[in-house]
Amino acid sequence: GEMSREYKAKISFAIIWLVVYLIGLLISNILSDLVEIPNLCTTIYRILFVLILFIYMQKKKVLSYYGICSLKMLNSKALLYYIPLGLLVIVPLVFGVEISLSWGQILLLSISALCIGFIEEILMRGFLFKALLERDKVLAIVISSFSFGLIHIVNLFGGADILYTLAQIIFTCAFGFACAMFLYKTNNIIPCILCHGLLDLCALFSTEDTNEMFMIFGLLAIISLAYGIYLLRMNKKKVKQIA
Repeated sequence: GEMSREYKAKISFAIIWLVVYLIGLLISNILSDLVEIPNLCTTIYRILFVLILFIYMQKKKVLSYYGICSLKMLNSKALLYYIPLGLLVIVPLVFGVEISLSWGQILLLSISALCIGFIEEILMRGFLFKALLERDKVLAIVISSFSFGLIHIVNLFGGADILYTLAQIIFTCAFGFACAMFLYKTNNIIPCILCHGLLDLCALFSTEDTNEMFMIFGLLAIISLAYGIYLLRMNKKKVKQIA
């Protein structure tokens, strides 16, 4: 019926945005290679995509619907003062900091990482999760978490190691679960955006050692899963700041 047509339209809308973003990413990667300045076109593309997303949501007056709201509304004590999200950000640095990039590259990749946080959270948790949520809560959490993890299969085409990619998929599914639970309980996506962006940023300076990377992915998965389960069990009413 009408409900199902509207529901399908919202799912299609989320998928189209995702596909357009990924195609654009592919093209901007090729252009970055052509201009022979690594990551330049990709970073510019991501900045433009953030602006397009933001302007679109502002025009449609759906910023708060997708969770771009003030943190003052939230009871930070009930949310453990966002400490688990903070821990996730610093985990990539537990084995020390390795800087093998030029300052120009560090700047480009840092801007890119922060843009990734915004884009991926809005597309996966905002558009996709919110659309699925209209039909079924469990389905929304499972599909949005797994699809976020499975997107990282594309790394295999870039020549990434299979076991490494598998570990990354397991972590990103767990991280997707924590973020989906956070948005579901609080209707606020900002901590997820910040955590996601800063996590990608800190990962730039992470160890190159494969065994250490497996341990980092393991730690990230455990913290994400634990926080997701904590949020799952938490009463929704406790999340809002007591006026």
